[in-house]
Amino acid sequence: MTLADMMASSLARHASELHVCLPATVESYDPANQTIDVVPSVGADQGVISQVPLMFPAAGGHALTLPVARGDRVLLVFSDASLDEWWTGRATTPADARSHARTDCFALLGGRPGSAPLANVDPSRAVFGASDSTSPRIAVSGSDIHLGVGHGVSATESVILGTTFKVAFDAFVTSLCACVGPLSPIATAATTLQTALTPGYTSQIVKVK
Repeated sequence: MTLADMMASSLARHASELHVCLPATVESYDPANQTIDVVPSVGADQGVISQVPLMFPAAGGHALTLPVARGDRVLLVFSDASLDEWWTGRATTPADARSHARTDCFALLGGRPGSAPLANVDPSRAVFGASDSTSPRIAVSGSDIHLGVGHGVSATESVILGTTFKVAFDAFVTSLCACVGPLSPIATAATTLQTALTPGYTSQIVKVK
């Protein structure tokens, strides 16, 4: 074997051990630790990579999490350095000098091939919800928020603004009682309804503007 052959062989071996970025498929998900076991979708070594940290968008004390399932697609990004110390919370120089190793990677949700694009993508609205065509979604278009709509569907019913409605309804009950007398059955029914509706104005879960 010539020197050139030896150098070529060494470079080829180094290249085969240098991992940068790969698509993969989820085998299992650990929601408590936010790690997944994955199988690379391309490359010669398609054995399972275990306990890969899954990167959910998170900042400022808030996070967006999704129900990860077996078969979901991810993109693996391999680290310049060993992640062993980082994973245990120690920000220090790695004890192992490995670089771009197969076991040192993060997983980003997504990374789909052209043969399996996301279904029912809305080209003009920001959408959160299931990817089928009928499940309820939240869609944002300009200044409008559409709740519980299917793919490509716009909401047609307006949401009652709690505080605005309360002011109008209280004024109505006051006027009604003045007209028929506070002890009449009509006034009693109106004030009973007013009392029953009051908790809804003060403990709203969904708020709109």
